[in-house]
Amino acid sequence: MGEPVFVAEAELKWRENFKFNAKVNEFFIEMDEPTEIGGEASGLSPLDLLAASVGGCLSASLVFCLKKARIPIRGISAKSRATVTREDGYLRVKNIDVELNVEFDEETAKKAEQCFSIFRRYCIVTESVIKGIPVNLEIKTQKK
Repeated sequence: MGEPVFVAEAELKWRENFKFNAKVNEFFIEMDEPTEIGGEASGLSPLDLLAASVGGCLSASLVFCLKKARIPIRGISAKSRATVTREDGYLRVKNIDVELNVEFDEETAKKAEQCFSIFRRYCIVTESVIKGIPVNLEIKTQKK
């Protein structure tokens, strides 16, 4: 395994029930769980962010490949859907479906075929999730 190229960090602060304030770089996100598991759906859930991350990463990876190939893009949109099932009594993400819609001029669509076959390799998030990411956890307690 190589040396880190860069690191992504998030800071979270619990507010109440399942609500958290998250800070990522200089951006703030209000997070909450869906009503199906006791939250109030007043913010994005971790599952929402996972679905958006996979869809966003695949979209950006396709843009990266098309730009490298100097293929002009008229538009790209994506729909990403994470499906949750119950396994051994626990809720788990069964799969993530992503639909990419790409608009080209007719003459450039053929040139994009090579990118369609390789762009996934550039997606940090999707390729990491597919292989399984080790999560190292440390719990620190404070008594007040």
